[in-house]
Amino acid sequence: MIDLSPAQHVDDALAALQTALSAREVYWAEHTAATSALRAAFSHLRATLALQDSVTLLFLPDRIVFDGRELPSGPRLAAGIGHRFRERGIESLTFEKTLAHDELETLLRLLCDGSLGTHSTIAGILLHRITTDGTGPAATHASGTSGPAISSHRAEPLNPIALQLHAQSVDAAHQLWSSITTDAAFSGGHVEMAASNILEMLAACGGGALPLAAVKSHDEYTYIHATNVAVLSGALAESIGLAAPLVRDITLGALLHDVGKQRIPLPILNKPGKLDAAELSVVQQHPVDGARILAGVDDVTDLALIIAYEHHMHLDGTGYPRPARGRSTHLASRIVQLADVYDALGTHRPYRVAMPAEKIRQIMSDRRGNAYESDLFDVFFHMVLSRLPAPAPVQPEPTVLTPAAAR
Repeated sequence: MIDLSPAQHVDDALAALQTALSAREVYWAEHTAATSALRAAFSHLRATLALQDSVTLLFLPDRIVFDGRELPSGPRLAAGIGHRFRERGIESLTFEKTLAHDELETLLRLLCDGSLGTHSTIAGILLHRITTDGTGPAATHASGTSGPAISSHRAEPLNPIALQLHAQSVDAAHQLWSSITTDAAFSGGHVEMAASNILEMLAACGGGALPLAAVKSHDEYTYIHATNVAVLSGALAESIGLAAPLVRDITLGALLHDVGKQRIPLPILNKPGKLDAAELSVVQQHPVDGARILAGVDDVTDLALIIAYEHHMHLDGTGYPRPARGRSTHLASRIVQLADVYDALGTHRPYRVAMPAEKIRQIMSDRRGNAYESDLFDVFFHMVLSRLPAPAPVQPEPTVLTPAAAR
């Protein structure tokens, strides 16, 4: 087989599966067109699984995502085989390293006859489902039994080890932001240390309750907000099945998404009232400034620059900087944006008190599908936020002043 990239192998595998599915429906399962396409699909998947432990796909309405990147033929495949999975409630699936040819054939047969999710013999394929009835998400093998990749949690007790690691994460983020504000040439090593602490904390949670830090003073806001956004972003990236290296890069980028705000004068950043046009223009420059700052930092990934630049851009073309016509923001930026808005709305601000979780959900739901990608929104609220401990009642605290990070 020609030496292809993993993404191209996966793209070709789905195209072959789509061909095999069509051939089964037009002819019959044993027709040469169906069997040869299935063999090609299996060969491409095995080539990818020889390089990594699993292959996870996210089926979105207009594209298919693998390892955080849209597949080259994503729009065409999303309208074909991707739609077939989604109409059966499967919004993501994982091909495991043990995948066998007959398991792939079984998947295709169940997809073809409409009984996907009721069979018990697919061992090497994990199907991820997202329910929207308030009962939470589920991940199943074809038998409907629970799978390990995605599970549902409801405000269970915080893991003491995770709490300790979370405290270390906050300290590391504090050191990171202290270095950013005092030294324009801060080291990428500070970022790596802060991100590593958060990733260790997520691992210690084991899919259980997620600790977030509360902002108690003006000086704490920047680094605690960055830590919370990184925790939520990393958890969301894990929940949609992204590979560990990409989860790491998204967590790192989330820590730095607001780095451009160091160039906003404090009187503007902390202004209690409404910003005038000139002040708003200064605030809206921070994504550009952030990308420029990060471009000069060694050991910071290109993805961190992208997140810093795009985290205020919306799917519908609103937000800032105003995206060029036809521009699609990176999946990582859309992940961080959800976490950023949620945490900002849940924190006391100079011009309003923190909002309770249900109010935040109501506000954000109004822009689901416009500003925020519907599928990511559902995963975030049903799978990530369900892991947060029950919040204490929000009380006004007019003495608390925090920067206007949501602007």
